[in-house]
Amino acid sequence: MLCKGAPEEWRKRLEIDPSQRFGFLNHDEHQPETKDGDQIDCKSELVALMERMQQLHFSKEDVEGVFETVGAVAHLGNIEFKATDKSARNQEQKFMDTIELRDRRCLQVVCRLLGLDEENFEKALLYRKIAVGTESHFTPLKLEDALTIR
Repeated sequence: MLCKGAPEEWRKRLEIDPSQRFGFLNHDEHQPETKDGDQIDCKSELVALMERMQQLHFSKEDVEGVFETVGAVAHLGNIEFKATDKSARNQEQKFMDTIELRDRRCLQVVCRLLGLDEENFEKALLYRKIAVGTESHFTPLKLEDALTIR
C-alpha cells in the first residue's frame, strides 16, 4: 500500500519507488488483491488508513513516525550480507568466517529513518555481544545468523 499509494513527497522521503521490491514484502508484480480476488486501490486504502489515524487522534508526528518505521522495516529486509575474502583470527588463533554488508545504502536509509547511529547499527547486524563479568566481547556472526537477526 505504501509503495504504490503514497504521495510523491513521502516516497522521496522514505526512498520508496513503486517498482521497488522489498525482501520482507510479497513479490507479486501485479496490483494487490483481496482474498476474493478483487484489486486493492492502494491510494484509497492509504487515505482511509490516514483518516482512521486522524479519528484516533494521531498527531502528524505520530503518523510520520509510523510510516518512517514501516519504510525502515521495508529497507531492512533489503540489507544483504556477504562473506569476506579475509579471515579473522580469534585469540586462540583459529580462523573464523566473517561477513560484511554487500551494500551500505539500505543501512543508511534505515538509520536515517529510525534516527540510529550507522556504526553501532552495523555492528549490531554483524556481531554478537558476549558479556563476561564486567567485560564485553564481540564475536562475528555467521551469515545464517545475521540473516535471522536482521
